[in-house]
Amino acid sequence: RLCAMTNSARSQITDILTWIERTLDPRTCTTDELWYDHMDSQSDRSLPILYQPFDVNEARHWADRGRIFDFLSATGSGRVLDLGPGDGWPALNLAPHVQEVVGVEASQRRVEVCRENARRLGIANARFLHVAPGAPLPFPDGSFDGIAAASSIEQTPDPYATLCELYRVLRPGGKLRISYE
Repeated sequence: RLCAMTNSARSQITDILTWIERTLDPRTCTTDELWYDHMDSQSDRSLPILYQPFDVNEARHWADRGRIFDFLSATGSGRVLDLGPGDGWPALNLAPHVQEVVGVEASQRRVEVCRENARRLGIANARFLHVAPGAPLPFPDGSFDGIAAASSIEQTPDPYATLCELYRVLRPGGKLRISYE
């Protein structure tokens, strides 16, 4: 009886997968194509500074400010790379405190959002580039004094390869600051 149930269940799964392939015409895609390219804002416009004025009475605004200063203390005030800035966080919050910040993003839509947010906020020392997931970064070795990666490395196709690439573009003695979801 167990074998019959297993065969029946296997048959049902095969039928469902066949139906999906024939009816929905699925294709392989990356997270940026599936989610991030379709979002107006990853944060639902809730980020302090980027979308809302800093409110001293909001604990989450203080928590956000603390995270920004944590990234700053690690990455320094020189040239900073932000891997996966989403709506521009932390890149646009770091920008007033650093020489330059460059955000690399797998989603072209997120790059456009970051650029618009930088324009709206009057931030001139931040630029944002589209880099396909898992592709080499378009920078020479040792290009950055610090790197911030907030909730991004774990979303790459190969986190180990991503870390190797980040270390390649980090100058000797530079710091990499990572946070995870």
